[in-house]
Amino acid sequence: MAGVYSRTAQCGMKVMFAAMRILQEEGGSCRLSDLRSRLAECLDFSSWEKEVVNGSVRWHNFLSWFSSCYVAAGFIRKQRGTWYLTDEGAACLSSSESDAFDKANEAYKEGSGGSVPASSGDVLPGSEASFTLGEMKERADEGLRAAIASRSPYEFQDMVAALLHAMGYFTPFVAPKGKDGGVDVLAFHDPLGATIPRVKVQVKHTPSSSVSVEVVRQLVGLLNRDGDAGLVVTSGLFTSEAHRAARESHRSVRLIDGDEFVDLWIRYYSKMSEEDKELLRITPVYFVNE
Repeated sequence: MAGVYSRTAQCGMKVMFAAMRILQEEGGSCRLSDLRSRLAECLDFSSWEKEVVNGSVRWHNFLSWFSSCYVAAGFIRKQRGTWYLTDEGAACLSSSESDAFDKANEAYKEGSGGSVPASSGDVLPGSEASFTLGEMKERADEGLRAAIASRSPYEFQDMVAALLHAMGYFTPFVAPKGKDGGVDVLAFHDPLGATIPRVKVQVKHTPSSSVSVEVVRQLVGLLNRDGDAGLVVTSGLFTSEAHRAARESHRSVRLIDGDEFVDLWIRYYSKMSEEDKELLRITPVYFVNE
């Protein structure tokens, strides 16, 4: 069936199937920036596929565009800058890349009543422009994550405390440099800490790796008073075992990964003090959505 597909479709088919394989190899999730790097290493791209269009590499555009089809089919899901492989997507890897591509396109058409650049012609200029905004949002998120990654562990810890301030918490304790016994920040709903829950926070500045289940278990062991709740904040991700341990814990434990931290920083930025804003200043940009 390869002869039926345009070069646009062939490129989209190639990058999406390879992307799902990489997600599987990475344990089910991967940052988009890392995914692009892996794809550049494992696939051969033509000069046309590598051409820059509207400020973006063409195959990067196709990856973003066709990923909407694979989301519609339930093969992947995306949360800001991180992609996740679903069970349906993992099962789809046992079929051919063209079968997966056809199913994804059909799911998109059924869900939107529209069409996708699947079988003939190249992506129209208007289509490329339509997902340039998505690319810009992804780049903005990547820029925020890169800025956070450049901070020291103690600077990131201060950012976590600043976010908690903006969310209405009091933080009577933020660990100084040195041994802290596993608790990096204490957060209370009132100045005296008389109102429960009292939140014990562990901060892990690991932008390029995932926090393990041992970290969650360690924090649970520190929740030794009635009304204690746990929070682990990382600039990276959590392993699936860490998520499971938090869900199944007899104590209340909340996990915030780097993507959600970026979300929360943007959401609560306007409520921060000028001093806290200095930790990472951001500027909102607005687009007409018609």
